[in-house]
Amino acid sequence: MKNYYQLLRNHSHPARFLLAKLLMLSGACRLITIQQRGYRLRFHNSNIAMYRWIAPGEQDAELEFFRAYLKPGDRVVDVGANIGETVLTESLAVGNSGRVIAFEPHPRTFSFLKQNLELNQARNVEAHNLGLGEKPGTVSFSDSKRDDMNRVNGDQSGLQVRIETLDRAIPHSDPVRLLKVDVEGYEKFVFLGAARLLSRTVCVYFEVSVVHFRWFDYTTQELLELVMGAGFQIFRIVQPGSLASVQANFNPEHFENLVALRDPADFQ
Repeated sequence: MKNYYQLLRNHSHPARFLLAKLLMLSGACRLITIQQRGYRLRFHNSNIAMYRWIAPGEQDAELEFFRAYLKPGDRVVDVGANIGETVLTESLAVGNSGRVIAFEPHPRTFSFLKQNLELNQARNVEAHNLGLGEKPGTVSFSDSKRDDMNRVNGDQSGLQVRIETLDRAIPHSDPVRLLKVDVEGYEKFVFLGAARLLSRTVCVYFEVSVVHFRWFDYTTQELLELVMGAGFQIFRIVQPGSLASVQANFNPEHFENLVALRDPADFQ
């Protein structure tokens, strides 16, 4: 109780946070939709939906990047789609002539994703309830209340989810303008199963986290060398429109989103 009181004291929107928790406990949240820039999200019992309801106008650097970078007609692959806010942002940016292929392995979260796609009539999105990795098979997947942190785990205590490689899941040869990967530390294995897709991808947006990678016994340097070996240069976005080059020994203490570019001049 003391920890909860401290959380409320430190929260930027304590009243809305408390009300959001009550709405989720009662189930009344399901009656609410959250207006975002150009689309709506249902207030499902999920962390991301809760945060968007608490502070709907807050800017998100990740979503701003997708809006600025993507153009009508682009092809996007979104790995770790969660409830769909990145997917819907991408869907709007690429328009009816573009295509978004989304992957979300957790069955409950995937059901929220599908409902949000239907709510917004996002017909340019192809969604798959599937995990991605180095080889096909089945893996144990966590089922935490913090649903935005669910991930592959090694103790067999979670859900069993099907896993595939990106190269097998997307066998066509169409160019990919953006590959977004956010899989709570499993990034290395997604890339290991995506050699062919990476070869026709222009830009990769992905997360690095020392803590997350430690769960799977590899380092940030191993991941960056893998991406660089696929023909990319890696950058941090230091401010909108400004990039800073990253070398393989880059090792931030906290998680950070990076951009891998096949042609930095074309990106600029």
